[in-house]
Amino acid sequence: MASLNSSPRDDDSVVLVQEDFCARILTLNRTRQLNALNFEMISRLLEFFFAYEEDANVQLVILKGKGRAFCAGGDVAAVVRDINEGNWRSGAHFF
Repeated sequence: MASLNSSPRDDDSVVLVQEDFCARILTLNRTRQLNALNFEMISRLLEFFFAYEEDANVQLVILKGKGRAFCAGGDVAAVVRDINEGNWRSGAHFF
């Protein structure tokens, strides 16, 4: 199975990961969008959560946001963009 971890230097990742003994620190990394959740970010978080649930070495998961906001909620702008491109099902599924 491929590693779920992103490199601490991988600033392009929407979710940054740090391992600290039995803890995993997940940092939301969409600072321009105030860490608003998009499909990619939610999918990545779910991958981590499911993997950590099965990993006896992980006892604590900390979720935080990079920049000035923890999380602005769902990325409405991305959903509107999808709707304008004719993909309304994406927005309906997202919310």
